[in-house]
Amino acid sequence: MEDIKIEKLSHERYEEVVNLLKETYKKSFNNYYPNAFIDFTVRRQTIENIKMKAKHNFYVLLYEKKVVACGCVITAKDCGEIVSFCVHPNFQKRGLGKLLLQYLEQIAQDKKIKRITCFSSIIALPFYVKNAYNFKDDKMIFSEKFGSFHLEKALK
Repeated sequence: MEDIKIEKLSHERYEEVVNLLKETYKKSFNNYYPNAFIDFTVRRQTIENIKMKAKHNFYVLLYEKKVVACGCVITAKDCGEIVSFCVHPNFQKRGLGKLLLQYLEQIAQDKKIKRITCFSSIIALPFYVKNAYNFKDDKMIFSEKFGSFHLEKALK
C-alpha cells in the first residue's frame, strides 16, 4: 500500500485521535443509533480518556502522515481487550482496519495472551466476524447501554 505506517500513540497526536473517534462515531453511527446515544458516545471521547488508554498499547495507523485509524489493546494475565478501535469512514474497506487489528493481536500474542475480547458496534460486527471473532461465550447479547456486542477470539 501507499504511504502507510503504524506507530505507538504519542501525546502530540492525542487531539487528532479524539477528533478521529468523534468524527467516525458521528458518521458511522448516524443511520444505526439514536442521536442521544451518538452524542453520549462522542462526549466520552476526551484527551483525558485517550491519555489513560495511551498507558497501554495504543497505536495509530497513518496514511500519508495523517491518523486514519487507531486502536488499543489492554492486556492482563492471559486475556486482552481491544478498545477505541476505529477507521475513518473515508478509509474503510481498504484493509487498513484488518492491518491494524492484526498488529494489535500480534502485540497481545507476544505478551502470551491466549484470548482477546472487544465490544463491537452494530456497524463493525461484520468486520470482526470476518476477522474470526465470535460472540463471547457463544451468546449473541446486545448491550443497549453501550450499543455493542461482546466478542472474543482465541489467539494462537
